[in-house]
This record gives sequence, structure tokens and C-alpha cells, in this order.
Amino acid sequence: MSGEKDIVEKQTREAEKLKQEADDALKAAEPLVLNALKAVGKVEAKAVSEIKALPQPPQKVMMVLEVVMLYFGCKTDWNSAKNEMSNAGQFLQRLKELAENKNISKLKES
Repeated sequence: MSGEKDIVEKQTREAEKLKQEADDALKAAEPLVLNALKAVGKVEAKAVSEIKALPQPPQKVMMVLEVVMLYFGCKTDWNSAKNEMSNAGQFLQRLKELAENKNISKLKES
């Protein structure tokens, strides 16, 4: 029994560490996301298409996209982000809904 308990405790510590790392990453990205949300109304479909056409976006753009993708319930890699941006109008609509809700804390619950 003691061996199983040790394994469970180790896994619990590892899970807590991963959760803390994820919370820290979200906290670091949150100001960028909030600034991006303020600018959502100014984004045009052409800009989304330009970002999607990049082989790899700048780091800050990718950081914002990762958080947006989390909110959308999608994978956070660049290929998934490009896929979500394939319909620029729909992507912008979802971003506008995100901006209207401004409920970043929802990410922590997912």
C-alpha cells in the first residue's frame, strides 16, 4: 500500500506543478490578450489572412493566438491556429465575441 501511496503523491505533486506552470503562462499572456482584445474592433479580415500566410508568426503574436485558441477550445499549435483563421470573417466574429465577454478567467476553468 505504501508504494501505491508514494506513486499517487508523486503524481499529485507533478500535476500541481504542471497546473502552476500553466497558470503562470496564462498570467504572463493575459496582458497581451487584453490589449489584443481592445484592438479587435480594428482588425480586418485582410490582416488575419496576412498573419495566416506567415510561415511562423512573431512570438508575441503566437502567444496571443495560443491563448485565443485555448479560449476557443482548440489546440494551440500554429497549424491549428492557421486552420481556425481559414475563414477570416468567422475567426473575427469569434474574436469579437471574446472581446465582448472579456472573460479571461474562463480559460482557467477549462
